[in-house]
Amino acid sequence: MSVIKNKNGWSLLEVMCITVICILLGLIILMGIKTLDSYLDNGNDAMMVNTAESVAMVNLASSDCVINSCSGRAGECTHIDRNGNTVGYYDEVTHHIIAKKPNGYNEFGLMKINDNYYRGRKKTMVIKIEGRGMTVKTSWVKGDND
Repeated sequence: MSVIKNKNGWSLLEVMCITVICILLGLIILMGIKTLDSYLDNGNDAMMVNTAESVAMVNLASSDCVINSCSGRAGECTHIDRNGNTVGYYDEVTHHIIAKKPNGYNEFGLMKINDNYYRGRKKTMVIKIEGRGMTVKTSWVKGDND
């Protein structure tokens, strides 16, 4: 009587092969889920940058400052850097551009804006927005994490 053609049920070899195949399938599925999750996190960061740029463009269309609550009038706006750009930070909770740097909110460790790459641990980076006229420049910078 052969081990493979045992009429009394599965042989030890068959049970071990099925177990190994199930473990390998489980690992492949787990790796696929982790890869998909990282793609989604990277996509979320990219969409956040697009949203920040849109909010800044709307703010610049109605005033000369990227900050939501600022009129941008000369002498009143305190958000101007030495190059003449108004500077603010995107707040992911309120979806506004604010003056004070918030805590980090990136979801992925490597962020890309146009051809520039930025590295930082999860939840440590924020989007910095610089605007002048109708031109907006975005970048990832360290957040105000304690």
